[in-house]
Amino acid sequence: LQGFVSVRGEVIPVVDIKKRLALPAVSATADTKLLVLRTSYGKLAFVADSVSKMVRVEGEEIQSFPPLMQTEETSYVDFIVKNEGALILVINSNRIISKEESEAIQKVLDDMETGGNND
Repeated sequence: LQGFVSVRGEVIPVVDIKKRLALPAVSATADTKLLVLRTSYGKLAFVADSVSKMVRVEGEEIQSFPPLMQTEETSYVDFIVKNEGALILVINSNRIISKEESEAIQKVLDDMETGGNND
């Protein structure tokens, strides 16, 4: 959890996805974006270094994630896309955080609403 952002009056937790992907932290720039996604745990905002484009993929562009690479640490990967010579990991937003992490985030949100008096 990196913090919270208010979008149209709704407080949304911000998750630094780089930590989950074991990637080094990068300072925010003018290109840094927050991607707000609906998950089974509610809305989450993910920090992205930048967004270059959105693409529609289908057919042979979509490939299964190799079983050899499937571990508990990579359970968030849904499938791989081959697009214009690039390999893109497609992340399932419902699996990027655990139930326990979601409950901890919800507790922080509840404490914020009650002013920390959640006895």
